[in-house]
Amino acid sequence: MVTLPPQVADLARRSESCKILTTINEDGTPHSIVCGALLVPNDEMIGVGQTWMGVTGSNIERDPRAEFVLYFGAQAYTVQCIFRKKSENPEAVNCINEKLDRINLKVTAVWFFDVLSVRDEGLGPNVGTQLV
Repeated sequence: MVTLPPQVADLARRSESCKILTTINEDGTPHSIVCGALLVPNDEMIGVGQTWMGVTGSNIERDPRAEFVLYFGAQAYTVQCIFRKKSENPEAVNCINEKLDRINLKVTAVWFFDVLSVRDEGLGPNVGTQLV
C-alpha cells in the first residue's frame, strides 16, 4: 500500500470533482462507472458506496484490481487499487449517504480499496508521471 498525496485525497473528498471507478470484465475489457461520492477514511484507502453495481461487483469478485479516475478542471489523477473489503458499518454508510443526499441516492454498504499507486493525469508536463 501507498499513501495518497494530499492533493489527491482532497480531490477524492470534494463533492464537485468527478470520480470514475474502472474494473476488469471477464473478457479483459474495462468496465467503468461514475461514483457519486467517495470516502477516504485514511490516506491509504478509498471507499465507494454500493448502489447498482452488478457488473462491477462480479468483476471485483473475480479480479480485485480496480482504478479510480479523479478529476476537476485541469487537475486529474488515476489511483490504482485492490479491493480490500465490503462493510456495512453504519458510520461508513452514513458518511457516504450524507454526501449522496444531494443526488437523492442511498447506499447500504461501502466497498474499500487499498491504494497501490497514483499517477498525475492532469493537463500539463507531468501527465503520466507516477507520484507514488
